[in-house]
Amino acid sequence: MNLTKKITLALGVVAATAASYAQQPAATSTTPVGVLGQQYTEVGFGAQDIKHLSPNLYSFDFSGNAPVTSNIDVSGGYSYGWIRGNVGAHSNTLSTSATYHVSYEGVKPFATAALGYEWVHHFGVRHSDGIWGAAVGVEIPVGEFSLTPSVAYADDFSSRRRSSQAVISNVEANHWFSATTAGFAGIGYTDTQRSGVDSWNYSVGVRVKF
Repeated sequence: MNLTKKITLALGVVAATAASYAQQPAATSTTPVGVLGQQYTEVGFGAQDIKHLSPNLYSFDFSGNAPVTSNIDVSGGYSYGWIRGNVGAHSNTLSTSATYHVSYEGVKPFATAALGYEWVHHFGVRHSDGIWGAAVGVEIPVGEFSLTPSVAYADDFSSRRRSSQAVISNVEANHWFSATTAGFAGIGYTDTQRSGVDSWNYSVGVRVKF
């Protein structure tokens, strides 16, 4: 398993799980009461500062979320990632996830499971693989903002010797500017197992409720 795929795998699963994270907007009569249990779309841009490989890995992400019960949301998304600089590569990732969430003492713990498929092109070689991931976290309302710390694990379906295993720690802040529109920003760290190619991850984007 090449190092580029390890990085783009983490991007794809993070994009899928981020679409399901609980966000708590300002408590007013005109803003949505949280994100979980709501229908919304999300557009985001991400950047990764990768140790020992390239400081220029970027991603464009599009996803949507919808409730199926009062405690379960499902989401689906697409992510395009690319590297510029000393390593040239790009990837396309389709993913889906389900999130179970509850309200407890003013916060919202949640757990997410994700599946997807990724196509990678690097150095003139193309390959693809199924991917999966899981995440746990909690939404914490802070005034008109919410903070959502989480920890995720990402892997593919290759043999353990060749598979990509990554632990992703992330914190995201969300704010609703109106009844339908929110902005978010996140920072995280990806620890790619059995490899020195770890990275700091940064994301910004917009959510629109419908």
